[in-house]
Amino acid sequence: MDKQQPNLFYINIMVLLFIVSAFSSCKEVGPDIDLGNNNVIDTTLIDTTYVLSSLPAAQQKVVLIEDFTGVRCINCPDAHEQAAAIENANAGKVVSISLHSDFLGVAYTGQPELRIPEAQQLEELLGPAPAKPVGAIDRTLFSGETSLLLFLQQWAGRTNELLNQSVAVNIELENIIESTDTGSNLLIKTTLTYLQNVSEENRITLLVAEKDVVAAQLTASGVDSNYVHKNVARAFLTRYNGNVLNYNKEAGRVIVKEFRLPNIPASWKLNDLIVIAFVHQSGSSQKVLHTAVKNVL
Repeated sequence: MDKQQPNLFYINIMVLLFIVSAFSSCKEVGPDIDLGNNNVIDTTLIDTTYVLSSLPAAQQKVVLIEDFTGVRCINCPDAHEQAAAIENANAGKVVSISLHSDFLGVAYTGQPELRIPEAQQLEELLGPAPAKPVGAIDRTLFSGETSLLLFLQQWAGRTNELLNQSVAVNIELENIIESTDTGSNLLIKTTLTYLQNVSEENRITLLVAEKDVVAAQLTASGVDSNYVHKNVARAFLTRYNGNVLNYNKEAGRVIVKEFRLPNIPASWKLNDLIVIAFVHQSGSSQKVLHTAVKNVL
C-alpha cells in the first residue's frame, strides 16, 4: 500500500471540512422586508390609494423631537423640561416623544416599565447615542453636525430652523375605540396627501404615546417616585423604522391606511393616549417630512 494514500485521504477530509465551515460561517444580509406590524397582515384594514384632481392647502409644518431618555438618568428631567418648553412656545407646531431605551432605562423595583424594544432599535438606528439625554430633531443632520442625535442645549435652536419649512405631504388621523369582550382595541385611519412629487422612498411610522405616566425618576435631589413622564412611547403600530409606502408619490396622490392596536392594556389611561404619525425618508437620510398628532379620545 502506498504510504502517501492515508495522508492524501486526511488532506481531502480537512479540505472538505474547511469548505463546509466556510459556507456555514457566511451569512447573507437580506433586504429590509416590510412585513407590517407584528409580521401579521390584517386583511380587514383599509390600504388603498387614489389621485386628486386638485390639491388641498398645505398643513402647518409640525416638527418632531425624539427624546431618548431613561429613569436612571439624572440629567434627563432637564431634557423633559426643555422639550415641554419648546412645545409650549410653539403650540401646535412641535410634538415630542419620550423614548425609553436600555441605557439608564431599567425601571426601579416595583415601578412601571417604560422601556419598549422599538426605542432601543431607534436609538441604534439614529445613533449611537454618546450619552443621555440626547434627541433627534426631525431626524435632520444639521450643518456642522456629525450625528442626528443632539444634546438638549441644541434642541430649541435647531427646532426653530425647521418651523417654517413647507410640507410635501399632509397627514390626517382618525381614531376609533373598538369595544370587545376582552377589552378595547384602537383603530387608526391615516390619510396621506402628497402635495408635490416625491421620488425617494418614504415610510410611515405610527405609535401610541401616553401623555402623563407616573413612574420613579432619578433627579438631582434623588429618586422621585411621583415623577410625571410626558408623551411616553407605549406601542408602535408599524415597524420601528416605519412601513414602506409602496406607491407612486406624485402631487395629488392620496394614501389611506388603517392600523389596529389590539387589547389596550388596562393600566393605560385612554384619556391620556395620543397617536403620533410621521412620514419620513429611509436610507442615507432619515429626515422627517411631516408629523401629525391626535388625542385618542
